[in-house]
Amino acid sequence: MTYDIDTGNRVGERRLTRVAKACERFGVRVQDSVFECRLNPTRVQRLIVTLSSLVDPSVDSVHVYRFEGSIEKARQSIGRAAVSHHPGDPWIL
Repeated sequence: MTYDIDTGNRVGERRLTRVAKACERFGVRVQDSVFECRLNPTRVQRLIVTLSSLVDPSVDSVHVYRFEGSIEKARQSIGRAAVSHHPGDPWIL
């Protein structure tokens, strides 16, 4: 999952903080605005509803990528820190 929140004013900065905190409840931050999440369909829907209520769609964007299978097979990392996760439901990036 990725997001880009317009922080050109205080309202946008507050929105960014709220979006980041919401994302942290659902997944693991791997970059400033990139999260890896392992969610069942109900939690995916809850994530989407939560983020939809927080963003301003006229200036912000959120991208949710869904794929099934092993994150290790889907992700190739170069550089520091592989993120470890527990097995479970399909991945959301």
